[in-house]
This record gives sequence, structure tokens and C-alpha cells, in this order.
Amino acid sequence: PIELPYRLIQLYTFRDEGVLDPFCGSGSACIAAIKAGRHYIGYDTEEEYVELAQKRVREYKEQLEFPDTAVAPIFGSDTAQNPPAVEKEQ
Repeated sequence: PIELPYRLIQLYTFRDEGVLDPFCGSGSACIAAIKAGRHYIGYDTEEEYVELAQKRVREYKEQLEFPDTAVAPIFGSDTAQNPPAVEKEQ
């Protein structure tokens, strides 16, 4: 789940700081870092986990580019300069 690392990252780091996850597994902490506006470095000893984490991070970033109109996005470090336009339902 992303919510636990997201809350911890918000509690212990500031925006634009870095988060290191030496056992990134499926990439939940990396996604949480993006969601919280932090930079991240994640690595693992198992190649299959690295590939899974890369896939999940890529899919999450794609969601930020084309968000649902009902949900306002939270910008990751690479989209903070040029955030996508979002319309909210009323």
C-alpha cells in the first residue's frame, strides 16, 4: 500500500528532498515519494522487482499526465515545473 510510506515521507521530509529506498520491491515508496513531491532513488537486488517497480512508477506518472477530471493530481518532482491542466467536476 502506498498510504503508509506516503504519510511517513510527508512527516520526515520536505518537498523536493530525496527519498532512498534500498529495498524498493514493487515501488510503493517510490510512488509515494512522487505523490508527496519528493525525488526518489529505489533499488533492489532482484531484477524482477526492479522491473515491476519501474513499470508501476511509469504507470503512475502516466496517470498524472492524463488524470480523471474528478480528481486533482498531486505533482511529482518531474511535473512540478509544468503541471498538466485539470478540470474539476462541479
